Amino acid sequence: MALPSEIFDQIKALIVSCLPVDYKQLENPFLPEDNASNLWNRAFGVAIGPGVNLELFAGCAKISCQRNFEVSLVNKLNTTQNNIDKKDDQQKAMLEDMMSIKKCFEADPDLDSVCSKCVYTADGGVEFIDSERGKYLLMTAILQCTFFDDL
Repeated sequence: MALPSEIFDQIKALIVSCLPVDYKQLENPFLPEDNASNLWNRAFGVAIGPGVNLELFAGCAKISCQRNFEVSLVNKLNTTQNNIDKKDDQQKAMLEDMMSIKKCFEADPDLDSVCSKCVYTADGGVEFIDSERGKYLLMTAILQCTFFDDL
């Protein structure tokens, strides 16, 4: 049905389509906290996670697979430590952006027929990053994609 690289490309395209236009792409999606830079206020990344052989009967010359993809949102914290209302607003905005991503995958679970099913399964909540480059909020979600590939 599809190559994992096609699924990866489609995931990125769908995320770009459902996030606000000011989101930039992270240079290193595997370590989102290491990307913190002054060049953007909000960024996203897609990292390829573990995969498994589902061992489902898929017909001749097909293999059934499931692979996780991690989607990270990183937002620069644009307030002082004591401005609780502003920090709360930024956390809620990030939560809403992640919810937009979830809704996009619920509306297009086969990624325009690129895979059998790709669903938002979980997220790790909002984390606080305090680095020498600044203070950031991080939220990472897991997408689980099921697909069949040729042997």
